[in-house]
Amino acid sequence: KRASILSGAADKVKSGNAARSNITVKNSITLNFFILTSKNEYYRYIEDLIVRLDISDNVVLLPGLSAEEVRDELECAELFCLPSLIENSPNSLGEAMLTGVPSIATNVGGTSSLLRDGIDGVLVPSSDPAMLANAISTLFDNPNLAREYADAGYNNAVVRYAPDRVVQDLMVAYDACMRLV
Repeated sequence: KRASILSGAADKVKSGNAARSNITVKNSITLNFFILTSKNEYYRYIEDLIVRLDISDNVVLLPGLSAEEVRDELECAELFCLPSLIENSPNSLGEAMLTGVPSIATNVGGTSSLLRDGIDGVLVPSSDPAMLANAISTLFDNPNLAREYADAGYNNAVVRYAPDRVVQDLMVAYDACMRLV
């Protein structure tokens, strides 16, 4: 069985154990990771690390994609994983949810304000590759649960990112700032 995971961050690849845990979640599943990243010094570091860990058969870096190309990759992904150590309000998670992809993210920064654990997807502690691997395995083993999370995530994101709501929220924030001046 082959499965693809689109990852919005490459932080977990820094740890050899984390990368290997994710790739061998179960012996019966071969995971392919497609990592969205910018082509910079960090990209070169991750590229070298992939070679050093001998995981290049399972990890593909996708630098500099257009918005349309990111959407196309998300539409092909069976799972979106955001294994960040630091986040604020990750656009990549919102994009995955808007595309209807089952999502897993580490519970850092603002991720829990976007993705509700057990409702829209799965939140796992950061720096815990075993929990991340378990979450990945659970969603691959339970396609109905994955679809349920994907549908709920989509419905949540459609409301959250509706243009009228974004404008309204922005105006409320600006008004609050102006009252401080």
